[in-house]
Amino acid sequence: MSAYVADEITALAHAEEGPESVNLLIGVREGHLTEVQHQARKFGATDVEELPFSSLHASVPRSSIVEICGLDGIESVELDEGMEILEGN
Repeated sequence: MSAYVADEITALAHAEEGPESVNLLIGVREGHLTEVQHQARKFGATDVEELPFSSLHASVPRSSIVEICGLDGIESVELDEGMEILEGN
């Protein structure tokens, strides 16, 4: 089964211009977290941080997006657009 890759990630990967790096949220299949972290770093990912629910946050060079998305053990790749903090009660 291939990984879900958000449309904006695919567009960034194939764009001629854009940011040098992008912040990604990477969903990882159970048991593959350590290997995906290692492989992502080999492709230039920095600030690789383990998150809850078998996922990672990583800053990835735009030139390596295709390779990162193709890693064995990846379930999903989405753009990390940060969190919106809402004021409430």
